[in-house]
Amino acid sequence: MTEWLKTNYGTILIIAVLVLIVLLIIRGIIRDRKKGKHICGGNCGSCGHVCDIGKEKQFEDIESNIPDNLYLITVNIDGMYCGMCEAHVNEALRNGLNIKKVHSDSKKGEAVIVSKLPYSKEKIKELLDPTGYKVLSVDIKRM
Repeated sequence: MTEWLKTNYGTILIIAVLVLIVLLIIRGIIRDRKKGKHICGGNCGSCGHVCDIGKEKQFEDIESNIPDNLYLITVNIDGMYCGMCEAHVNEALRNGLNIKKVHSDSKKGEAVIVSKLPYSKEKIKELLDPTGYKVLSVDIKRM
């Protein structure tokens, strides 16, 4: 047995180091998820837009389907590049606001929110800043 260990010492050491590296990576991913970060980091500018491959998106005419007592809030956002970016923005807005509906479009660089309340640019900015996306403007219309 000791002869086998002496013969394979190098291989065992390399495997142990690789296992340690994988465990540290997994631990980092788990910590990031607990802090609210996404695995991709939210910076889709360098991802090659894999999320959009084979995906046809249609931005529905949201304005014509809103009841009279709600607000249509259009948020212009810098930093959205793909479908994952849209999902990150939608998730942040859903988790932080009491909204009826939200739809983000990375090609237009905007998110459209349907809400009972007219949320301010500051409130929306407060929610999106930690995700890495920049709120450029907010347009609020009462329907």
